[in-house]
Amino acid sequence: MRRYCNNSGEMIKESYIIRVAALEIDSIEQKLIKVLGSSCLERISIEGSFPSVTISLHSGSFEKKNIDSLRKEFGSYCYSRGADSLEKVVLDLLRGQKTTFSIAESVTGGLLASTIVSVPGASELFTEGFITYSNEAKVRRLGVDAGVIKRYGAVSPGVCLQMARGAALRAAADYSLSTTGIAGPGGSTTGKDVGLCYIGLHSPEGTYCWKYQFSGSREDIRKKIVVSALDLLRLKLEGYDERLNSFIEAIPGQ
Repeated sequence: MRRYCNNSGEMIKESYIIRVAALEIDSIEQKLIKVLGSSCLERISIEGSFPSVTISLHSGSFEKKNIDSLRKEFGSYCYSRGADSLEKVVLDLLRGQKTTFSIAESVTGGLLASTIVSVPGASELFTEGFITYSNEAKVRRLGVDAGVIKRYGAVSPGVCLQMARGAALRAAADYSLSTTGIAGPGGSTTGKDVGLCYIGLHSPEGTYCWKYQFSGSREDIRKKIVVSALDLLRLKLEGYDERLNSFIEAIPGQ
């Protein structure tokens, strides 16, 4: 529950906080109405936009049983039942499972690593980050096959998979994330539009890759990739494999 203050510091209200990822605003509103009724939106604050949204429900307008029902309705899309950020949730999960992770970034250019290290204590779990913006860096630092890059391009599932595997191996980490894509405004090619990206995830069970097509400005796209990557790792750590399977672009071991 979050408490709000006025300018003088006086407590004025309380709200239950629910944070969700990977749902469009329309879908969020539909779930809210399904559980709380058609007039509920007048008493709810929705902040943010896809892929991460914060929902505030004033405690004076809703009972706790309503909040519990709503959390159940959101299911695996709900990543936080309070003020915790997605990055903190991920780090807490890693800590609870006594595992570590690393990152290999291209399109996000260090933004993913920066987001992670904004959380105190990240150094206990985050072993190493690789910013491999050029093709040569992907080959030299992560062991990506130059032939795969030449044949399919740097923005491809094969490269993304190899980046994730390479980061995990070189950093001796249990998990790793990788990002490659086209943030724009230029850079599109035939069959590869601005906003196309691949996110890779290496885990003890295998290496996976997901395809996304985002819209927005260059910074919007990069931020969406960061949130989506962290949410994929969260889903894996929490065991939501049915959600992960629906996104897979390349099968484990490819």
